[in-house]
Parts: sequence; C-alpha cells; structure tokens
Amino acid sequence: DLQGLFAVPQLLLILLLVLIVALSNPGLVEKGHGEDLLGEDLGEDLDDLGRARSVCVRNVWVRKEFCRTCELWRPLRSKHLKESGWCVEGFDHYCQLLGNVIGRGNYLAFIVLVHFLVLFTLEALVVLWACVLPDRQRANLDGYWLETLVFSPDLCCAFAYLLAWLSFELQMPYLHWFLIARNLTTNEYVKSHWGEGDPQRGGVPGTYASQNPFDKGYKANLFDFCKEGGIATT
Repeated sequence: DLQGLFAVPQLLLILLLVLIVALSNPGLVEKGHGEDLLGEDLGEDLDDLGRARSVCVRNVWVRKEFCRTCELWRPLRSKHLKESGWCVEGFDHYCQLLGNVIGRGNYLAFIVLVHFLVLFTLEALVVLWACVLPDRQRANLDGYWLETLVFSPDLCCAFAYLLAWLSFELQMPYLHWFLIARNLTTNEYVKSHWGEGDPQRGGVPGTYASQNPFDKGYKANLFDFCKEGGIATT
C-alpha cells in the first residue's frame, strides 16, 4: 500500500546512512603530519615535558598537545583514541551502536541519520494509530481504542517500544543542534572543556580557555556548519 511505498525507500536510505557513518573515515589525522593547521599564532612556551604549547585562536589562548604515538602536534579539537591508535580531527564522540568514532569526516552523515530515524519512528507510530488500531477495533466489534489495546498485547508492546525509542531519538537532534549553535563537540560539552578548570595547568596557558574560541554566535556557527559540512575546526 501507500505506507509501504514510502517506508521501503526510507528504510533503505537509513541502512545506507548507517553503513556510511559506520564505515567512513571519521577524520583520522595522518601520522607524522606535523603542523597541519595554518594561520595560527603558535607560542613558544612549552610545558615541562614538551608535550603542549599555547595557541592563539581568535584572541583566546588554548592548549595544543603533542601526540607521541602519532608523532604530531595534535590539531585543535582532536583526540587520540587508544582503541584505534589514531588521532581523530574534530572528535565528537564514540558511537557504541554504530561501532565507529563520530568526527569531522562523518558528523554530517550522523546528523542526517539521526533525523531520518526520528522521522521513520514517527511514521511507524502514525501507521499503528491510524491503520492497524482501527482494523483491530472493527475486529473487536468497534470497541473503544483503549479496550482494543488492552486486549491486544502485541499492539501495546509495539507502541511502548516505539515511544521509548522515540524518546531516546528525540534527545539526539535536540542535543546536537544545541551543540552546533554553540560550535561545541559532545566531548567538549561533556567535559566542560571551555570555561572551567585551571587555565595554567601544566605551565601552558589555555589548558582550559575561559571561553570557547570557536563560538562565533549561533548564526555564524550554523553557517560554518553548513559550509564545512561538519564540525568547524577554525
């Protein structure tokens, strides 16, 4: 029927997005790449172990660390993952469901996937409510919908599962649009990377900057997200 005609291509698109996000390069930084961020005012002050230096980004001093495993000055907003042995540019989070890192390289595809999952779940709820439930009511001699649900445990389980899944899914676009509007990554948000902590830790200014130097205002942040196609690192 009509619902099936729409559901099948959407499901195929969701499966394709899952494969793209799970198998694509999240933004692995080439090992031994050296200084790969241009246009920065690099300070010469290093910490005692020579593993960090101060970097000025939009008049804010932040901390840039040297990764001894990858032998490079780690790009800003990146993180080294012990599991993979690589530094990931624009690191956002590790997705357990997809089994891959979400970073600069696949963040946009991840956002699109989240929205399609929400849409697909909403459509499934509408089909259950508008099509399946009325058929059960007629089979139950046009009983009340609540009575029909009580005597239809399979429908009750389907509604409960979809509502629980939807409540989880709705948190994802809300959270990530909140982060995009402020040009934050999930990693920075969870760890309160900007605005807290000791700004002189390790002897290098900017371990935690007093403000997010990448936040240009929500309009500019949204523009940068659309232009970069993901997490902006400048």
